[in-house]
Amino acid sequence: MNAQPILRDPGTGVVLAQAEMTPSEKAARSKLEAAGYSQIKDIKSGPEGITATAVKDGKEVAVIVDSGGRIKELRPKQ
Repeated sequence: MNAQPILRDPGTGVVLAQAEMTPSEKAARSKLEAAGYSQIKDIKSGPEGITATAVKDGKEVAVIVDSGGRIKELRPKQ
C-alpha cells in the first residue's frame, strides 16, 4: 500500500490537503516555496494562472503564478 506523504506548511505546521490540489496548483506551490515564500494558502486556479496568499520577507502578499511559471505579487494583504 502506497501511503501519501503528509505535507505540512513549513511556516505554520498546518497539514495540507494534498488530494484537493491539482497538479498545476502543486507545481505553483513548489515554485513559490523555491522563491522564498512561506505560509502559502488559498491556492486557486484562475484564468490568469494560479493565485495564492503567501508570506515573503515578513509580509503577507497575494501572488499569481502564470502559465510560464513567472511569479507576480499582486498587492500587499491588509
